Amino acid sequence: MHCDAAVAAATAYREAEPGQWRSHHLLAQALFELGTANENLEDFVAASSAYQNSLTATEVWGEQLPDAKSMGGLCTGLREIAFKLLERFRQQDLAGAASCAV
Repeated sequence: MHCDAAVAAATAYREAEPGQWRSHHLLAQALFELGTANENLEDFVAASSAYQNSLTATEVWGEQLPDAKSMGGLCTGLREIAFKLLERFRQQDLAGAASCAV
């Protein structure tokens, strides 16, 4: 999967350049995209794991570079993942409701 390669490249970039905000941002984004790809494949365990890893990467970013960009990144990541999870669980509700329709 291309997302796995992106995560590996972003991880290597962050390890090489831990003082660069972009290296942290790209890793968090790559992990989020991996979660989205797994979500689309209906591999919800892998998606949840990737989303959690994205948040962890953003928390590391905030610890290493405590500035407005890192805090904004954490807030954005939390919001995006919350919407993804809401959509996932809402789809289950809609499927259940459809089975009750006349």
